[in-house]
Amino acid sequence: KQRVAFARAVYSDRDIVVMDDPLSAVDSHVATALFHDCICAALKGKTRVLVTHHVQFLPLADNIIVMSDRSIEFTGTYEELMASGIDMAEKLATDGHSPTSSPSSHEEPDSREKPHHDDHHPENDLEKIEDQQAEIERQKTNDANTIPPPQEDHLMSVEGTKSGEVDMRSLGWYFLTQGLAVVAICLLFFSIWRAVSVVTDMMVSWWSTRSDIAGFSNITDEQYMMWYGIFIAIQLVWLCLRQIPYSIGSWRSAAAIHEKMVTQLLRAPTSFYDTTPAGRIMARFSKDVEMIDSVIPESFNYCLGSIFRVLGVFALVCYASLWLIFLVVGVTAGYTILSRYYAATNRAQKRIDSINRSPLASIITQTLSGLSTIRAYNCIRLFDANHTRAINAASRSNYSWRSTMRWLLLRLDVLSSLLVLIVAIVACAVVHSGDNPEARADQLSVLTLAVTYTITLGGSMGYLIATFADMESAMNSVERC
Repeated sequence: KQRVAFARAVYSDRDIVVMDDPLSAVDSHVATALFHDCICAALKGKTRVLVTHHVQFLPLADNIIVMSDRSIEFTGTYEELMASGIDMAEKLATDGHSPTSSPSSHEEPDSREKPHHDDHHPENDLEKIEDQQAEIERQKTNDANTIPPPQEDHLMSVEGTKSGEVDMRSLGWYFLTQGLAVVAICLLFFSIWRAVSVVTDMMVSWWSTRSDIAGFSNITDEQYMMWYGIFIAIQLVWLCLRQIPYSIGSWRSAAAIHEKMVTQLLRAPTSFYDTTPAGRIMARFSKDVEMIDSVIPESFNYCLGSIFRVLGVFALVCYASLWLIFLVVGVTAGYTILSRYYAATNRAQKRIDSINRSPLASIITQTLSGLSTIRAYNCIRLFDANHTRAINAASRSNYSWRSTMRWLLLRLDVLSSLLVLIVAIVACAVVHSGDNPEARADQLSVLTLAVTYTITLGGSMGYLIATFADMESAMNSVERC
């Protein structure tokens, strides 16, 4: 902190510099280096007011003021101080300070020899200081010959970005924290819910054509209505039951990830806090934790619902006509190509957006914690420019991500329209090609439901791609944490 304070004083380039005992919290050799390299060299030509207990620097002072008991005891040069008879060593020892080192020194005042004023000369002090400086330079030279090459020229570590798909190890670890049994039960409940939902919709088709159900014929409207109501109730029950294992698994993952983050942060070495901005840590425990607690469970829930909804549509379409299997294969290939093309860009943009949030949080934290220093050194414009750059970077990445989302939705709408047209043409061809009117009527009811499902398939596939991309992007928080 003392070095940072000296650096601020040097870079401020002020004519008058007031230093309130800045050498007290550093070692003796550091204090000597700061005095010669900073106060005497870098601040040369400035008016320097130094408050210190290091009497070895007094010979280099232009004017000396000795304070004692809240009053000025002496004012003058070093030669006049020596001639005045004031015993600086005894005075500092009485006040509880060391005359030759910082207060952190463990030497006892009585063990040091008091200077003899009769044969004391400024030239001797200067020679001692020069000898100390030469010894420091020799130590630096020896250290440079033995220590490995220096590290990079920046103190704070740079936050990197990953490329490509989300690491499967992170995804697998996320599911392992939930528990394999919970994941299996969750998938089973989602499957049952979707199957009951499809049967409920088919009940309306059977009702419209008076079709036999499970070998039962001559079913009345009251019975159709009763069974339809029963299946709706079962669907609502499974809709609620599917959320129980899913909520338990999401809560387990969030708790495990947060516990891991806190444990690693508490066990991190001091160098981690010296090289990691506070804003980056705050971003982990604010935005990333929010993503893990809220966004990822919600995205997974919507993604699973969309997957089983699309699978239900494909199953019904294939049940209505085997000719539509080729359409299902082609549509799946088209949506896969479009989703992979979109997902690669979306992942990169979300990673850039996550990285650009950290500098914004860092500059806000630095500004709030250092308002007094910023105002004292008149650096308001500098911090305002840094804050503007951070906001612009975060806004650009977010706007780019939203523009890519609009690009996807436009192409999904075009593909959905073509899909509905093809299904309608195939349905008409199948109906007019049949010979049995009763069979055509039964098949027509199922094909009508298939066309209705196909109309919603475009939106379901678009929602699936968007939610899967959001889920994959949100998994960046798991990688970062």
